[in-house]
Formats: sequence, C-alpha cells, structure tokens
Amino acid sequence: MQRQKDKVLNHAAYKQEREEEKQAVISSLPHPYLKEIDTCDHLMAYLQAMKVKAGLTVDNEAAAREAQSAMAKEVV
Repeated sequence: MQRQKDKVLNHAAYKQEREEEKQAVISSLPHPYLKEIDTCDHLMAYLQAMKVKAGLTVDNEAAAREAQSAMAKEVV
C-alpha cells in the first residue's frame, strides 16, 4: 500500500516537473509573428518618410531644429 502511495506521489511530482519544463521551453521561444511585426514597423517608417518627403506631414525633428535656430538667432 505504501509503495502504491509513493508511486502516485512520484508520478504527480514527475508530471509537475515536466509541465514546468514545457512552460520554460515555450516561454523561451521567440514571438511567432516577430518577422511580420518587424516588416510592419519598417513599412510604417518608410511610409512616414514618404509622407514627409511629399509634404503631407511636417517632420517634427526638422521643425524642432528650425525653432531652436530661430531662438538662437533672437538671443544673439
């Protein structure tokens, strides 16, 4: 009877250990859509650059640089 009880407890511990190993492997895998996400980020940046080039939007960095240079000229 004690042997059967030990066998059941050992099986439960083994099952728990296998489940933890399985979760560790799954969590270490890269995101399944990582390539698609990178592609979307690249395309969004490209389209934003094209919009700025076409004059449809204002480049915030260029506007900030112009504002800083204007402020520097006023101080001098």
